[in-house]
Amino acid sequence: MLKLSSIFFAALLLTGCAAGLGEDYSCTKVGGVPGCTSMDDVRRNIALYAASGNQTSVEQAHRVPTDFMTLPRRTRQGEPTRTDDVVKKVTVFPFIDKSGHYVDTTDIYIILDDSRWTGRPVRTIWKD
Repeated sequence: MLKLSSIFFAALLLTGCAAGLGEDYSCTKVGGVPGCTSMDDVRRNIALYAASGNQTSVEQAHRVPTDFMTLPRRTRQGEPTRTDDVVKKVTVFPFIDKSGHYVDTTDIYIILDDSRWTGRPVRTIWKD
């Protein structure tokens, strides 16, 4: 009996969630767009919904949306680049030290100038 009443209560609760779905939604002129639109429609018609201060005409509203929208791109001028380290190789040829030990040829690499970012700062590009 408890199982049957819990199933009945769950069904009653779920039917309450579906109430009002057959009615018209109240989304008129949300964000300046007349009527209800999906996010895909907004993306496709971004120029149509641009805030120009004018209401869109009926002809523009029924225009067939394009499948692809081009995004404005920034120029790559000032794009940050990383410079290389300036490294110098110093070769120490074989020798015998004061204690009489033989020291073989050794290569030592010295960084003369560290690498760095040049051009447009990275933090500026993160904001794009």
